Amino acid sequence: MGHFSYTCKLSGLPITSGTPAVLIVMKMRDKLYDCSEKHLKKYGSTSLISNDGAQVKFRPVWFPIHFNYNDYGGAEDIRKDENTELLEKFYGLPIDTIMEVVTSGRKDDGYDGALKAVKKPFNLPADYVKGERWFDRYQRLENDPMPCNYPDVGGSHEPEWQEEGYEGWRVWRDGKIVKATKEEYDADFKLIHEHYARYQEWEKTNPDPTDDYGKPQYEERYKELLTYSGMWVHGEFYDELTKNPTGEYFDKLDLGTPEILTALGFEEIEKDKKAERYDRQFKKGDLVIHSDGTWVNVPKEHIYSFPELKAYCKKNGVDINIKDIDKKDRAEQIFDYIIPNAISIGQDKLNIDDVGKAIDEYEKLSKEEKKSDEGIKLLGIATSGLDLGRNKHPESRTIKYLLLNHDEYRFYNPMTIKYFEAAKEGKIRDNMVRFWRFNHYMYCTGRYYDIIGTSPQDGEHKDVMKVLKVATKVLNKELKERKKWEEEFE
Repeated sequence: MGHFSYTCKLSGLPITSGTPAVLIVMKMRDKLYDCSEKHLKKYGSTSLISNDGAQVKFRPVWFPIHFNYNDYGGAEDIRKDENTELLEKFYGLPIDTIMEVVTSGRKDDGYDGALKAVKKPFNLPADYVKGERWFDRYQRLENDPMPCNYPDVGGSHEPEWQEEGYEGWRVWRDGKIVKATKEEYDADFKLIHEHYARYQEWEKTNPDPTDDYGKPQYEERYKELLTYSGMWVHGEFYDELTKNPTGEYFDKLDLGTPEILTALGFEEIEKDKKAERYDRQFKKGDLVIHSDGTWVNVPKEHIYSFPELKAYCKKNGVDINIKDIDKKDRAEQIFDYIIPNAISIGQDKLNIDDVGKAIDEYEKLSKEEKKSDEGIKLLGIATSGLDLGRNKHPESRTIKYLLLNHDEYRFYNPMTIKYFEAAKEGKIRDNMVRFWRFNHYMYCTGRYYDIIGTSPQDGEHKDVMKVLKVATKVLNKELKERKKWEEEFE
């Protein structure tokens, strides 16, 4: 059967037999945002513009799974962690089986033993003998054993038979292949043909329940799982890339976020009734800072970073400790400061079916109907599968963003609630933080979450190294030119 390799979607590194790998499990979007397929087919394009960043085509539905590549499109030695434990509990299947289902290339026709775990159980006859093939069952019930003189392929066109001296026609006799005339071969072939014809006629009224090739019957609760695809990433590359914060200036929460101000020692006091926008007030000592729930507003200054806020507070006689919080990136800050204070989810408030129905009904409404009370109600259900209380908690959308529930109007991720509950307990921190660092690099390199084709069987590591060396050389040159430009600008 041979073997085949994959290519890391972000780095381009070969993923061959035994290579540590990561699978980003995704769901394909119904349509492309901003650039519809209809538009592209008619007019073409040189870019795919979207506010969804790397998630134009596919949306991740789980946090990444770590394993070793098995040389044939699947996973082995899967790394067990809090994420895999949640998946096993949710689906009621071992993570190895879950991964076999996701990576199976035969979901459409069902011809894959790995899919048996998600199929409906067979309804076998009461007199069925365990392990018996359906053809053998026919022969037992109908007393129609296969002719012992089963003919072999005739003719002298096969070189391997010529080498063994078997030229001409051949048939089976007493468990051996012997030479035969064309007439003997035809007679034997007629017997076996009649045997198969009788079996095929019997099978019309006795269909084999285990033979669902082309018409697999899957359990309802696994049908969503069967729609998932996967994107391959080199495991060591992923671990190295995501072990530290990105260092980006804007990869942090906005300073007006209530939980951030609270973590810095401020206490929220009553609202400023005279303010139009920045009506939330936070006080430390004699200093009062106004916020709209996202941004801070202070007289005659614009503050966007923790050092700027610290300097402003010091100037006004108040000291704040930003050492720990400023070192963290957005994902860490949300996990450590926002999620612990988020409103808990009541599984009884909304279930997946309620959310799905609301989404479908909302999509059918006209623009005018969507503005009605009923439309607003449906929208509330459709966007609140994770019921954090949008009015009470301004960061609810950010939490849903980090927990992979992006497409609020078209797709409800059934794992979101499970992930949120685990995060509230302090679990999956590493999974979540590392994934969103990875997502940052996907976006800035112009990559999309997408399935990817195979690379040469053995990865061609030397050729990949040549490409990376050239890319590194060009990049170093550009970094020097950029540094020179930045120094001149300063």
